[in-house]
Amino acid sequence: MNPSPFRLDGKVALVTGASRGIGLAIAKTFAASGASVVISGRKRETIEAAAKEVEAQGGAKCIGVACHAGDIAAQESLVKAAT
Repeated sequence: MNPSPFRLDGKVALVTGASRGIGLAIAKTFAASGASVVISGRKRETIEAAAKEVEAQGGAKCIGVACHAGDIAAQESLVKAAT
């Protein structure tokens, strides 16, 4: 079996709008490729559930952060969670 050429071990991926749809699929792909993942969405309950789903499927650490993209303070908190 050949190892995947797309490995992100030791990297952190930040995905906004990841509570469902394309953003959630991208977060799962990053996790499956070995990256630790930080995801954000507007609703805390929804993004925390999505983070659990990413961890369960991808096997990598995933942190969910409630964040409105238009709120500068929330954006700063999101970046702190990712670093």
